[in-house]
Amino acid sequence: MSYADFIDQEIFRPLGMYNSGYGYDAPNQQFALGYGDGKPAPMLNMSVPYAAGALPPP
Repeated sequence: MSYADFIDQEIFRPLGMYNSGYGYDAPNQQFALGYGDGKPAPMLNMSVPYAAGALPPP
């Protein structure tokens, strides 16, 4: 089982956190974008932060 699936199955679903997830591979219009130097920041591959904080807010 992947780390993302484990987090979803063992933490988010049992707690009813249906709008939370471990990272996202594609931009989603409901999430805020980061900025750097006045321009939108590029998306981050979620394999980089892995378990070190890749949980976006609900």
